[in-house]
Amino acid sequence: LREPGHTPGRRLDNVSRLLPQMLRLTATAAFPLAPQAVADGNLWSFVLRAESERAFAAVSLPGFGIAQRMQVRVGGSSQRAGDVFARFVVELQLDTPLKPGDVIVVHPPSSDIKCRPEAVDPGLFAGPTSFVPLGGLPDGSCALGLRQPMTAGASYSFSMLSPNPILTPQPNVWFVQTFSFSSSSSGGGSPAPGPSSAPLLHSVAEAPGFEVSGEFEIFNIWTKSAFPKASTPAAIHIKLRTPFPKLVVTELGPEEDEPLIRLRVSAHAPVGTEGSFDAVRCLLDSTRTPELLEPVAGAQVLLPDDCLVSSDGATAEFYFRQPVLQAEVVYVIWTQMKNPHAGAALDPTWTYAAQTTVPGGRVVHRGALRPTPLLGVAASVLPGSLATGSSHRVTVTVLSGKAILGQRGSIVVTLPVGFVGSCGPENFRPRPALPQTARCRSLGGTSVDLPDRIVVLWRTLFGGARSLRPPFEFAFGVTNPNATVSDPETTGAWHLRLYEGDNQEFPMDGTPPEGFRPFDLCPNMTMRRQREDAIVVTVVFTSGSGGDLPSGFENAIRVELRSSARAPATLACPETSLWQTRPPRNGYIASEMQGLPEYTICVQVPPDGEPLDYEQSARQHFSSVLFLLPFGEFQAAGQSFAFELRILRGRDAAAAVAAAQLAEMVRTRGEESPESEAAAKEVKLADGFVEAAGGIGASTRQLEAEMLSESEAAAELLGVVLESGQRPSECSSVPLGRAPLGPLTSLRATQGAGGVGGNGSDGIDGSVAGGSGSGSGNVLGANASNASNGSVGDGVSEAISVLALSAAAVDADLGIGDRGGSEIG
Repeated sequence: LREPGHTPGRRLDNVSRLLPQMLRLTATAAFPLAPQAVADGNLWSFVLRAESERAFAAVSLPGFGIAQRMQVRVGGSSQRAGDVFARFVVELQLDTPLKPGDVIVVHPPSSDIKCRPEAVDPGLFAGPTSFVPLGGLPDGSCALGLRQPMTAGASYSFSMLSPNPILTPQPNVWFVQTFSFSSSSSGGGSPAPGPSSAPLLHSVAEAPGFEVSGEFEIFNIWTKSAFPKASTPAAIHIKLRTPFPKLVVTELGPEEDEPLIRLRVSAHAPVGTEGSFDAVRCLLDSTRTPELLEPVAGAQVLLPDDCLVSSDGATAEFYFRQPVLQAEVVYVIWTQMKNPHAGAALDPTWTYAAQTTVPGGRVVHRGALRPTPLLGVAASVLPGSLATGSSHRVTVTVLSGKAILGQRGSIVVTLPVGFVGSCGPENFRPRPALPQTARCRSLGGTSVDLPDRIVVLWRTLFGGARSLRPPFEFAFGVTNPNATVSDPETTGAWHLRLYEGDNQEFPMDGTPPEGFRPFDLCPNMTMRRQREDAIVVTVVFTSGSGGDLPSGFENAIRVELRSSARAPATLACPETSLWQTRPPRNGYIASEMQGLPEYTICVQVPPDGEPLDYEQSARQHFSSVLFLLPFGEFQAAGQSFAFELRILRGRDAAAAVAAAQLAEMVRTRGEESPESEAAAKEVKLADGFVEAAGGIGASTRQLEAEMLSESEAAAELLGVVLESGQRPSECSSVPLGRAPLGPLTSLRATQGAGGVGGNGSDGIDGSVAGGSGSGSGNVLGANASNASNGSVGDGVSEAISVLALSAAAVDADLGIGDRGGSEIG
């Protein structure tokens, strides 16, 4: 009731039967309100009257003060829930100044946030005070005594060390008051607050607080397939670092059907990207899905009570009606997702975000991740030859990628345009990594612009638990194109695709869309080879127009041998002259051929070491020697050159290694050193094994006859590369072939001044024909006891020898002894 000349009133209906009781009155005022000091007249009077104006009761209460407004902002150094090293920061700006001794009172929104005056920073600005406002300080609040004046219009800030709460307070509002002390109450000046002071409420303000949230120690999304736009099962992998607040599980009525915990996962994708989550298969039972799912080690599979997907498919919410999510426990939730297209997957804005909430919409945990790129297969291709037009075995090594689960799967290798793939028995090697039932199919391109494909598939019978996971490798045959420049488009690169199931029904992973280019081809040159016996092979090459090498110290001729892993062969430097012109002989491919340039040195390339387990069957054994050319331009264009090599297997190779080690010890330590004596014993022991096996070459021939199948022998390849600065200029390769049949020899030929006669009887691919004349020494291709019958001429002979690996051979290597003529070995 408001009547003219009367104070405001309010009518109470039927109050007689309700009294006595407490009455609560609410008065609402509108801004602006002028600042007003607390004085004796600031009293609120309440009178309870009857209709006859008779007063039943009356009371007078002190009123509240009206203070200045100020600007306040509150922030935090950390938004991590439960962070014990966190600090909150208060920034304020006054409309009227304050003096030293005045007080700032800070009221946090929750008692979980402790305000500690002794921890204020900077300490010169404010500190603890004995002032306690009317009504006292609630738990968590504190009062700060100013030590410096605060001017109007200036911004001031201070911070305090206070651990963050586990949950953002609701309502999240900070309240800040400032009090000043009148000079009249203490005799003027700026007195320290105390019991005799008369505090005046100076300014008040409220400000929204900062939010805190817990963290995911682990948040990851693992998709079964890494193919773009593929619908695939996905495992949401989480581990909470901070616990949930204490939650009370109640029986929720039909109007309050709200889950206790929500886990929201959102995909923040580029514009135009389709949704990530499948509303139909939002929840997957990992034990009942048609796809094979790989268990996550050490994780607990969690099946939420319900799941909802947004209309655009970008967000999925998993509901839990019980507090099942615990901190420091690894959980996995299976769902169905759709991978983005390849362009979106490479966009840096593509991210996933996760958060947990409790009733009231309060966020407890937050996390985000950048998903792993799609098509993540990393692979390498090891060719047997870089020469254009050559046929060889390539080994494909899959270094990383998705695992292929189950009994059936396949790998598709798309070759660059121009390459021709083959699955012949001499080159296809699936083991040991691939299942024993693996088979190879070669699918030729239907046109010139379509590349060939190699499909390796298997239907193993060893149970669904078997999986194929990188690293693994396999080998097949390839014929190089005749061009050295590959197509710059994606058809000029190598591509791999991994599939699970029959008929490539479920794509798993692959190389990036642009593919990979593991090697460049080099121009082919003419090359021939001839195996003299089980040990010696003669090589003749004719360089093309690009065979000239510029002057330099890095010019070399690299000879590479890729042999069977079951009977590995080692290339060794020849014991014949590298520089001399070869003698004329019938059936000898190097007849009257020039040797390598004078001062060329042969060195054996050290092996790479023991292969890894998964390499031992698919890869061929690799061995190499280098002919280091002297400084100067190597003019090879259109020229033919010849050289010999030694090919050693088994005990022959072991004896060669022992002899090389002995020579190195004598060179570095001296002949009388203990190391050299030990090496000499090793040489003697190795020579004994060689002699017991039937002499030099017997072990090599035996291994080739007993351990090499026809298909494996056909794949052994001998290659020659002209290079400058380790960059190939020209190259070529030919099959090594088997050692010729016939008696073993120590292979010493004698050349008279008038030449060596012909009329030999051995084959073209075997050893060089013997002569018909008189002379001494063993004849190439003849028995050790046969005499060569040619004209000796002036009697001056030159030895071209392949010596047996023995102590005598080592002495010959060191220049000890005389060979009966001019030494050229």
